[in-house]
Amino acid sequence: MTRYLLDGDEEIAELDGPNNVLRRFVTASAVDDRIADVEGPSTSPTLANHTFYHVNHQGSVIAMTDATGNVTGCASGTNSVHGS
Repeated sequence: MTRYLLDGDEEIAELDGPNNVLRRFVTASAVDDRIADVEGPSTSPTLANHTFYHVNHQGSVIAMTDATGNVTGCASGTNSVHGS
């Protein structure tokens, strides 16, 4: 079972059944304005544990990259951060 830890309306972490931290979310000031997520329970993670979110002009996530800029995920219907 996965649980979500909230700060108001914002998801700030995913927890497993015994409440171990699986992933933490780095957010900006707006609701659902996620900048990155950090895998694992460490309070001082390396950049290797980060996934960064890239958004379009409407604020929709169009790609995710690792710390070196390699695309690790794209929104449905796009093959690159440029949407082509």
